[in-house]
Amino acid sequence: MLRAGYLLILLCCVLPTLFGLAGVAVSSVGYIPPLAMHSPSLDGFSMVFGWEGVWQSICLTVCTALLSTYLACLITFAILQSSWGTAFWRKVEVSLSPLLAVPHVAFAIGFAFLFAPTGMGMRVMELFGFGGAENAADLALMVKDPYGLGLIVMLALKEVPFLLLMSLSVLQQVNVKNVEKAAASLGYSRAQAWWKCVFPQWLAKLRFPLLAVMAYGLSVVDVA
Repeated sequence: MLRAGYLLILLCCVLPTLFGLAGVAVSSVGYIPPLAMHSPSLDGFSMVFGWEGVWQSICLTVCTALLSTYLACLITFAILQSSWGTAFWRKVEVSLSPLLAVPHVAFAIGFAFLFAPTGMGMRVMELFGFGGAENAADLALMVKDPYGLGLIVMLALKEVPFLLLMSLSVLQQVNVKNVEKAAASLGYSRAQAWWKCVFPQWLAKLRFPLLAVMAYGLSVVDVA
């Protein structure tokens, strides 16, 4: 009964999107009757892929989405490994909701101002000898660079709170304390227990949130 209810909810969520996808697919081949376009063709695709720099743009989009997702995953696991079950983790839990409430665009604007040539981030870097007029142009690439490095860092940092929130229920299912005890009885340290025992289970259960993060990274326009 529970499985039937789950399938029914899944069907109700997926079925409406199928009609939308069908409409997009049909219109993409040039079949739009309201606009007097009744002959399907692939001219639109040939025009798009004929644009100058389109392949560079596609590759940049895919690379920034993948790398930001992997970086967010790594940062999230590092935070969990170092702070799970400690007093610091309770502070992290309290701060997750305010961080998630920050819009992506607002976070991106703040990131841009922080690492602009006159931003506070750049001024702090100058204190450590990374600033100055001679390499200000190189540092400005954090905001507007041809390789999307600043975009990767920004997307990763913004998605970490979301992945941490999703990890709460995941690690409760994994039962970290029992895993740590079993690993310790086999001679593993806490770090080894997390990497060899907790990480595979955590990553497998976090695949759908990671796919959501990757999908956002591929489709985001306003942040870029």
